[in-house]
Amino acid sequence: MSSKPYVVLLGDVGSGKSTIVEKLTGQKGRSSAASQSETLTADVFETYDGSLIIADTPGSNAMADQFTHNLHIANAMNFLPVTCILIVVKAEERMDNVIKCVCNYAQGFIPEDIPTDLIAVCVTHMDTVSWKERDMLEHFNHELNIETAIFCSKETRGNDLKDSMLNECSRRQQFTLNVDGEMFLKLFNLEIADMKMLVEVRREVRTIEKMNEDFEKQRGHHSKHMMELVFEF
Repeated sequence: MSSKPYVVLLGDVGSGKSTIVEKLTGQKGRSSAASQSETLTADVFETYDGSLIIADTPGSNAMADQFTHNLHIANAMNFLPVTCILIVVKAEERMDNVIKCVCNYAQGFIPEDIPTDLIAVCVTHMDTVSWKERDMLEHFNHELNIETAIFCSKETRGNDLKDSMLNECSRRQQFTLNVDGEMFLKLFNLEIADMKMLVEVRREVRTIEKMNEDFEKQRGHHSKHMMELVFEF
């Protein structure tokens, strides 16, 4: 089991999750600027210096195949003990829209299932708005009891972003999540009567331990600074 911080990125399609991964790992072709503009699976990487493990996940608001996308997110949460669930939200000129988006994601993380201390926020596309970081932090603190956040733009360097993320992780302890079928429905606000889907959730949850073992073996034998694992079903 890895002692390195493990961060799961969570956010809407186009919020900038894959761009963050590109900045942290140096890998190209994952962001919306690429020909394939949407992450379809949960991919796990190490940063270029090996200090951080990060999971890029599909947007849970995807119009197509939403159930499968959310299943990949749940599996990413189960894959390793989680240091931080980073809600990635795109900056908008109306700050209340940003607050609403964060609330929509955070409301599923009720304390008896997932410690609220795991949740952090990253606001991307800061070069597109006129308000400042301190303005949003005041709202986060007042409305969500969140005192710190990561802010980035297209000009933000990967090393600076990595340091900000490690700083957020330093405030938290790793927590082993067990997202089973029941918790899955609560996290993603789903009401599914189809038992076939519930069985699929439970089956995929059981495969995570094997995926984890394979991941650790590959990390142990890899000489590269970055290692990718694609969850395939």
